[in-house]
Amino acid sequence: MTIPYPFGIGPKCYMSHWFDIECRRSSVALANNTTQFTAFIKSIKVEVVRFPDYSSYGAVTIRSPMLSTLSCPSRRREYSNGYRYHQINLVGSPFLFSTTNVFVAVGCNADASMSQETSEQVGCKSTCKNDTTSIYIWQQNTSCSTGRNCCQFRIQPYLQVYNPSLHSITVNGNDTQEDDGCKLAFLASEEWLLSMVSDPSEVRQMDYVPVTLEWMLDVRAEELDKIMRCESAIYS
Repeated sequence: MTIPYPFGIGPKCYMSHWFDIECRRSSVALANNTTQFTAFIKSIKVEVVRFPDYSSYGAVTIRSPMLSTLSCPSRRREYSNGYRYHQINLVGSPFLFSTTNVFVAVGCNADASMSQETSEQVGCKSTCKNDTTSIYIWQQNTSCSTGRNCCQFRIQPYLQVYNPSLHSITVNGNDTQEDDGCKLAFLASEEWLLSMVSDPSEVRQMDYVPVTLEWMLDVRAEELDKIMRCESAIYS
């Protein structure tokens, strides 16, 4: 993995403490028993999937957890009030969630939402198809805009808090969580969704999905240009 400036490993190798990278030993062993390492942004405690090349400078892809209901038996059991709960808070940092991400809920009769930095909440609801209760997601590079067994919306600009919630829609006074099966909610890169995800069962087996972060630098244009032309701006 190549680590571009302003990120770096070790003192004086990154622009500020926000971009300090720590390499950690992965818990996943490789086939040849070699050690695998992963990169973490220490300041915001997230794992890096991919650093940008210079054509997309200003963005980094991280691993973001998924929210799931108790009726997803094959997933890890880390729940709060019946649901897996995860939050990513970037407030005070130079990082923010890119508007190229979309928030998605999959499953039958799912009610998913996200809290903004203010008290405002945005969300979407999915309905059930008459012939099945399986998880469905977009097919042939189309979004799940119909609301049948999945729904999605694009996040607002400058979002710095990912605080999702997921509930079952009550139908005729009954909680549909168990009857309608596994429900998931997650924030993910739309490019990744459309190019990599074709089988709904793949999403159900995942614990994390890629999310794009952007960052803002408080430097003059000529200073940034000088940094980008420096040969020592790349670490491997």
